[in-house]
Amino acid sequence: MDFLAGPSNKATMARQRLEAQFATGKERRESIVEMVTKMVITDALVLPSKMEFSLEGRDVHVSLDGRVNLGVHPHALGQLGGVFEYPLIYLKRLSTGIAGIPVSACRSKLTDDLNWHASKAVLKDRKGNPAKYLCRYVDNELRGFLSRSFKRHLASKPLLRAFITACDQVGLMPIDAHASPVRVNLQCVLPHVLEPFDGEFITVGVAWSNSDFGGGRMKVSMFARRVNGVASLVLDDAISEVHIGPVIEESDIEMSTETIQAELEAQRRAIKDAVVGQVTPDHVNKLCEAVRLAQEESIPWHRLRAELGNLLQKNELESLRGALLGNECGFESLPPVEFDDADDPKATRWWAVAALGQLAEKEPDAERKKAIQELAGKTVGKAKKK
Repeated sequence: MDFLAGPSNKATMARQRLEAQFATGKERRESIVEMVTKMVITDALVLPSKMEFSLEGRDVHVSLDGRVNLGVHPHALGQLGGVFEYPLIYLKRLSTGIAGIPVSACRSKLTDDLNWHASKAVLKDRKGNPAKYLCRYVDNELRGFLSRSFKRHLASKPLLRAFITACDQVGLMPIDAHASPVRVNLQCVLPHVLEPFDGEFITVGVAWSNSDFGGGRMKVSMFARRVNGVASLVLDDAISEVHIGPVIEESDIEMSTETIQAELEAQRRAIKDAVVGQVTPDHVNKLCEAVRLAQEESIPWHRLRAELGNLLQKNELESLRGALLGNECGFESLPPVEFDDADDPKATRWWAVAALGQLAEKEPDAERKKAIQELAGKTVGKAKKK
């Protein structure tokens, strides 16, 4: 690799800091493994007409065919809305309150609507029969409302184990992990400190994510983390990303046990190949070069705001601008910037990546944290040669 950090005092301190981060990463990995191992998912195939919604306190509940009563996770509620063709904004507003109407009244209206749609909707499978849907729940909470062809055998437990085994084989160390009730993420890196430009130290590896509840694809993506700023970015295909494949496929074919095992083994091999392929010297050098270019590219605030505004909320954008102007606390060790216009200050593209990474670290929601890290990856991926 061309960008290995040299023997300077700063590089030595960065290596020491990285070693400390490995200890935290190992604890988080063990916590994720324990969570995935102990999680018991119960499945039921249910006709929507056999589902009955109610409001218990302020929470939406559903009865599945009169057999079990469950709280409804917001992710599953969104999937229900998709099947019943509800606008997402309608679901969100009724869940949180609208036009001064109390939340309890809005959610009561929501349950009434869901019951009406569940009983009236004409939903057919590919064979023209009344469609049954896969309801996946943990303890007493519905977390997934899915097509019956959802690939349940591509579960987080065996695939996480495959990812960890592949990382161990190539010497990657766990550095971070986070999970929501519907998605799991683990990040592992090479035990090397890289210096893309003078005084900036990063480490590079792979990030794995999966959902047992239809919360997105399973991915193995190239990943980088600032050692001196504790901020991470997950790269999309602007630089390098491997999509192992969709978790949900519309198919009515019932697979045999042998076919299921063969597909699971193929996914394990694909994960191993993806892990190995993302940390080759060529890929690592390519990423470091992109970081160097991102530090050399200035970008005015109005253009940066336009790039980030599709995901970030207004207060988050204001927080970033405050950090750029030096007026915002809570951002540490950001790359240096120079600006001469307080109305439209310029950041380097790498500054924006580092700031986004720190914004992600503050985010308690695992889903949104990963989304911001992926936005940071897209931001560095846009760096261009002069």
